[in-house]
Amino acid sequence: MRRGFLLNGNGAKTKPTRAVPKPSPTVKDAPSIPEHPTSIILPHSDCASLPPRLLTQAELHEDFLQRLKADRTFSFNLTQIPPTYAHALDQRSLVLCYPGVKDAVLARGVRPMQATLRDWMFTISDVPGAGKGVFAAAAFPRGARVMCERPLFVLPTYIPVNVGERVGPRGMPKRISDVVVGAMEDTARTAFFELHNCKSDDPRDFQGILDTNSLSVGALPGYNGDNAAVFKNLSRVNHSCSPNAFYRWNEDYFCGEIRAARPIAEREEITISYHADVLDKRDQRQHILKANYAFTCACQACRIPVEERKRSDVRRGVLATVNTNAQKHDSDFAAWATDPTAPDDYIVQKYLRYAKMMDEEGLNEPAQWAIISHALAQAYCALKDATNAQMWLESLAEYTMVRNGTGSVWTELAKVPEKLEWWGVRVSSAPKLGSV
Repeated sequence: MRRGFLLNGNGAKTKPTRAVPKPSPTVKDAPSIPEHPTSIILPHSDCASLPPRLLTQAELHEDFLQRLKADRTFSFNLTQIPPTYAHALDQRSLVLCYPGVKDAVLARGVRPMQATLRDWMFTISDVPGAGKGVFAAAAFPRGARVMCERPLFVLPTYIPVNVGERVGPRGMPKRISDVVVGAMEDTARTAFFELHNCKSDDPRDFQGILDTNSLSVGALPGYNGDNAAVFKNLSRVNHSCSPNAFYRWNEDYFCGEIRAARPIAEREEITISYHADVLDKRDQRQHILKANYAFTCACQACRIPVEERKRSDVRRGVLATVNTNAQKHDSDFAAWATDPTAPDDYIVQKYLRYAKMMDEEGLNEPAQWAIISHALAQAYCALKDATNAQMWLESLAEYTMVRNGTGSVWTELAKVPEKLEWWGVRVSSAPKLGSV
């Protein structure tokens, strides 16, 4: 199963594809624009990384109007990225995009796929009640890359529909689905239509498979609206409300990758969250997953007894404030550091409570953990506690690696916490706090 992303109001998910358009087809649109463009899910950011802001609904609408003024044919290009194979094990993706996107992506640069981790670090097996699932073929530490794969295809999550145009069962323009399916290689097309479809029993329902299996790409150079991708293997990773892994789009390699959000044992199933906010209450998560993916979540976080569910909902509600509080953490930290009447362990105890709740919920969400680790590293540095400062800087490096694919800056700083600007800024001469 898989989560979906918006495409004329619907999600998307599909099967791996290696496209070989010859020549590259072009999809033409008549100059009509829907009155209410589909909404775009804004990316979730953490303290270590702020992704590019995606266009709002109003901005998308204006963007399409401007494109029509410039070119009344309103065309999409169907192409391949990268245009050539760098080596025998490299991969290419079929990409439906606006004119100029391919040139902007290639100008930024696309690195050749690394062959070392692609094909033998995971297996795909049956999962009772959940179709296929992906399992680790080796043990992985937190932050390690478990899977990486170029998508079968990428397309914008917002595609305008012309008045009177022939569409599929959920609004996908037939001119789009027909040209994408037609450009796929036979093996890729077969693989795509073998992916699960939670929307209908029609084996040729392109958008149903897309809605079930797509993963987010976010903005691409040359187009700051959201894009979605379907993968041969990544699209088979199952859902959990306390997942052990995290999906991210890697711009440098034009690929999707999954990293371990906590240590993963060999033969353990790899899971991600299909739902944008794992900190929602259980009933809300269940409702959204049922509505979008037609299954009732039975993960460990959802199977807990009724009384424990109430406590879990409270904990997740409190943890949802971590992002909000992070925005004013710097001012709180400065006030605490310069106030000798404030308890020396005020910041430490506050964020240790958050850390305890994360552990109780089995949550490994890298954005929350990065904020918690950053705050604790900062506080322990202020208190000149090198041991605990180093521990939380290493934690910050790991969760930044999960989220962004690199944590090297924090890894290096963890070796010399005394050199950070936070070191010793607490005005009181507090004794060293015990290790946690």
